[in-house]
Parts: sequence; structure tokens; C-alpha cells
Amino acid sequence: MIRILINEGRASDFIDKLPDGEEKDQLKTAFDSGKVVNPHYLQWLWKHKDKEPIQDMVPLVHNFANLKRSIGKPDINRFEPGQIAKLLDDYYLKKTQEKEQKDDVLNQHEFIGQFGPWKVVFPLSMEFSVKWTRGRTDWCTARVNPQYNLFYRYFVNGVFLYYCINEDVPNPGMHEGQDPKGIISVGIANGKFLKPQPGHASVDADNNAYDPKKVFGDHWQAILSKTTSHYNKLDGKFPLSDSLKKDEEFVRKYVLQNLNTFEELMEYWHMTDVRRKIALRTDLPEDMIRKLADDEDEYVRSNISNARNLPEDIVRKFANDNIPTVRISIANNSNLSEDLIRKLAEDTDGRVRKVIAKHPSLPEDLIRKLAEDREEWVKIEISQRPSLPEDLIRKIAEDKSELVRYNISYRHKLPEDVARKLAEDESEAIRQTISENPSLPEDLVKKLAKDESRSVRYAIASRKDLPEDLIRKLANDEDKDVRKEILKNYPEIYNQAHNKPLQEIYNKWRKVIK
Repeated sequence: MIRILINEGRASDFIDKLPDGEEKDQLKTAFDSGKVVNPHYLQWLWKHKDKEPIQDMVPLVHNFANLKRSIGKPDINRFEPGQIAKLLDDYYLKKTQEKEQKDDVLNQHEFIGQFGPWKVVFPLSMEFSVKWTRGRTDWCTARVNPQYNLFYRYFVNGVFLYYCINEDVPNPGMHEGQDPKGIISVGIANGKFLKPQPGHASVDADNNAYDPKKVFGDHWQAILSKTTSHYNKLDGKFPLSDSLKKDEEFVRKYVLQNLNTFEELMEYWHMTDVRRKIALRTDLPEDMIRKLADDEDEYVRSNISNARNLPEDIVRKFANDNIPTVRISIANNSNLSEDLIRKLAEDTDGRVRKVIAKHPSLPEDLIRKLAEDREEWVKIEISQRPSLPEDLIRKIAEDKSELVRYNISYRHKLPEDVARKLAEDESEAIRQTISENPSLPEDLVKKLAKDESRSVRYAIASRKDLPEDLIRKLANDEDKDVRKEILKNYPEIYNQAHNKPLQEIYNKWRKVIK
């Protein structure tokens, strides 16, 4: 009260000091009417009196003062009269749009029917679900934050929710003093009512289970019949709005995994993720293959490049694609012509050369060339080819890369000189692999049985072709795992080596033998 009186005193003092005239009279009229009593605003009106009549500016100032808090408490001295008018217009426009949007959201449902006091609706959007249920239920479909609202998760998984409100209940809802059985969710899936369970689709406002016959009484069968027939009419497919179909994030999150038929996928052709999925299909006509082959997305082109019976011109187009992933995919094509195989074997990207190194029709001169490739994994692919000339095996076995030598050591039919060389390799892993080679000469087996590495000796102990003297030697190996392996493979000789009854040995190591 004191502050108002001070402001009024300052305002009247300000007006009294003004020169007499029409503007002063207009300012005094605004003050006396109570529309503008703040001296700060009176001064602003006087400051702009030459731009617009004071009486025309008074409504602007009056509305500005009333809405100052709503529009962010701006300082009036920052604005010209025209700017104040625009500021207010923008505010009212926003409020009008919000109201229209709210009204529009509340229309986003289908009316299923009125069954006595029960009004049943089918929600068509998460926004409607939030507006309709917020503050009245504890449902996950009432959460304002869309990240935690599970409305669409229900529907895209074939669970339809029908919201029921008892219009005879004066205060339905979940809070104290409200009736939680006044608002009910009916869940339908596969054309059948989902048994009420806490936190599931069929719940009351408190998220608890309910007895439909007790809650709906004689109206239950009619409600059940109407909701299930509605579900069946839609074939369990939620009717998405056009705006949601265009929302890529929404489609990617909720819809994409359920798109299966060609017709369903084509409805979302505008989405890159959908075109990638279409490109993986094996039933595409040639015109669609050609269309996807020109797609701007590299993964669409990469996916379609794996299609069977690609036209030759498309294969050649992909072999020249500027994206390596596309060339990698086409390198996997088993029907490549020799000129394209040669082209891809010269590719600047090592990943492409790695794939072409596995090609079944790779000419021998390219096999030899790629065996000396600068990329380790290209040479590894060559070392794993089912058939290699002996001289090339010898060359690869001398590669400076341990991984390359390791992969060549896996070959069962190694030239004896290569096996002997690898048996002396500095790599423990390579010596272990050689120890498992079924065609290893006996003298090498005995040599490796003395290896300093327990993993090498263990590999030797795992063999089924050991001579008895070597078995006896390994039966007394310093490493218990080596001894266990001998016991498992040669129990009788192990028993003799330890001069113990076989049953005693068996009891001690029965788990090993099993």
C-alpha cells in the first residue's frame, strides 16, 4: 500500500509539472482512469507523444503492464510504440496457437462408445494420452517426458489401449479423495482382453489390477465386444498420423523393426534406414535394384550390391563407387569378371583388397601379388586360401608379421621344411599350432615335447599318436596340466609310469578322464 501511494504521488507530481495542453490532459485522463499509474510508464508515454497520440498508446502500455510478467519482464524503455504493439501481438498469437494446439490434441482420439456412465475412447497420440490422463492416473502413458512415456511402445507391439471414464463419478483419479476405479485402461492384444495386472495394460488409475465385471457391471460384455471388434477392424495396426510417419526419429524408434512387407516399407521410402532395409531384400525387381543402386546413401548401395543376379552394368558401377564400403561389398560377389577382380585387387583401400584376396576365382598372379601386400590382413587372407603353391607357402612362412606366419602354420599339409622352420619360430603361439599338425614328423614331435613353453608341451600331450617313450616322459612333466592331458589320453601308460594301481589313478583324476 505504501509503495502504491508513493508511485501515485510521484505520478501526480510528474503530471502537474508538465506544460498545459492536450497531451497533458490525455496523460491525466489515463492516470485518473487507473489505466496508467506507474510514473515510469507515464514518462514513456510523454517521451513518445510526438510519434503517436497518447490516447492511442495508453491501451498498449496498459496491456504491457498487465502482461509484463508473462512476456519476460522486459524494460519498456527498450521499445518504440510499434515494437510494443508487435510484442503484444506475438504474445497473443502464441497463446491462441497454444489453445488451438491444445484443442487439437484433445481431438486426437476415436470415440468408441457410451456404455451407461462409461465413455470409452481410443487414443490416437501420445499427446492426447498425456492431456487426458495427466494428474489423474499413474500410468506410464501419462508421463510428460516423451523419453519415458511408453504410449507408442504398447501400440507398435500390437497392444491397443482403450481409455474408459465413468462420468457418474464426480472425482475420478489416483489422488486422495478420488476414485481410482473411475478411470480404467482396457488392454487388447491379438483380439483378446489382456488380464489385469499391476503396471500392465489393463489397470485402474492407480496402476492396479481390477475385476472388469465388478467395475463395469452389466456393461462389460458390450465394452469388450466393441473394443475387440475395433482392434480386429484395424488388424492390430495402430493408425499413425501423417506427421508421425514423416518423423524419422519416431519411425526409427518405434516402427522400423515392425516393417516387414514391401508395401509397408515403401510407405516410408523417404527414410534412409528404410531404404537400407529394402536393399537387403532378396525379392526386388530389377528396376528397384537400379533405383537403389543410385541412392545417395553408401549403406543403401552397399546393401543392394549384395543382391543376387546383379546386372553387369550395376556390378561395374559399384566396382567404381567412390565409397569403400560399396566396393568392399561388390568384392564379395562370386560372379565377378576377371577384369573387375584385377581392378579391385589394385584398390587403394586395403579392406577391398582383403575381401578380393578371398575370391574363389582369384588368378594365381594376383594371389602372389597380394601375398606381398603392404596390409597384414590381406596377406593373412591369402595364407588361408585352401590351395596355395608350395613355393608361396614357403615365402609366406618367412613373412616378418607374426600373425601372417601364425595363419600359415594352421595349414595341415605344410612342406616338411616349412614345418621345421615354424617349429623353431620365436612365437610360442606358432610353435603350439605346429605341435597340433597331424602330419608332423616324429623327430619334430619329440623336439617340441621338450619345448620351454608349457602350452607347446600341452599341445604335444594332446596328440593321439605319441610313442610310448614320449608318453612316459610327458607323464612326469613339471606342469600338472601336461600330466593331466597324458592321463586323459594314455591312462594305462600313465599308471605304469607312476607305478600305481590304475583305480587309484582313476579316483584321483576321474574328472580329468571324464
